Amino acid sequence: MVTHLLGLVRDLDDQAHRVGEGRRVIRRLDGIARMPPAWEVSQLTVDLFLRQQPAHASNLPLCGADFQTGKAALGTSPGEIFRAGYIALVTDHTTVAPATDVTPLSVALLALLDERDMHPYEMLQTLRERREDHLVKVRPGSLYHCIERLARDGLAEARGTECVGNRPERTTYRLTAEGKAALRGWIHDHLARVENTYPPLPLALAEAHALTPAEVRERFEARLSALEGEIAQVEEGLGAMADQQVLPAYGLALTYREAMLRAEHRYITDLITRIDSKDLTWPMH
Repeated sequence: MVTHLLGLVRDLDDQAHRVGEGRRVIRRLDGIARMPPAWEVSQLTVDLFLRQQPAHASNLPLCGADFQTGKAALGTSPGEIFRAGYIALVTDHTTVAPATDVTPLSVALLALLDERDMHPYEMLQTLRERREDHLVKVRPGSLYHCIERLARDGLAEARGTECVGNRPERTTYRLTAEGKAALRGWIHDHLARVENTYPPLPLALAEAHALTPAEVRERFEARLSALEGEIAQVEEGLGAMADQQVLPAYGLALTYREAMLRAEHRYITDLITRIDSKDLTWPMH
């Protein structure tokens, strides 16, 4: 059914000549189509506003036990366009929406708003205090732009604005139901997805033969020193969490980073050993 609906929306996009709006709707519906089979889309609400004759009205694939139509307001005015929205309900009755166009910084901000209402400066300070700026790139300008985009997209909304003393006005934001669904959808997707983020180290290793073994060994030693510093910082963070009796579930990013850092440390140490023993063959220079 979703596949048929995608085709219908593309037809409507061609009729309405609203490429941006049509593509946005298609991306959201494509997200539903890619959801794992175990997740049940139990309700789909569609509002259609056509520029031309409502010829497609009878072709709407919204009949059946799993789908309900909200309303179809079909007009013939050249000024009218179409729009579509959906509500995806999963089997455990928790709303999860496809996480299309949600950036890592957006996820970090949505997660903060899931805890409590905040203004952007408070978000920035909280991310820095928790060292989550090691997980996502956080700059004041990009953060303010991101929260404005979340509000524009309906994932967050302004709760109110206050002014304290001579400080600039601060707008406090709260999470919307759609924002909660987008947050859950992004996490649901990325916990299982394996993707290549193209870090520079694998490329440097692939081309390491352009240097001499001695040069590579010296660079590896420098990298080991940097890794040990990173590991010490992570251990410090985990120790602080333990002292404050923070639930271990909140430290999964730290334990993951510690595991990755230690694995890389072991790998680089082994390469140094192989260089020293001449077990790692090298092209002539």
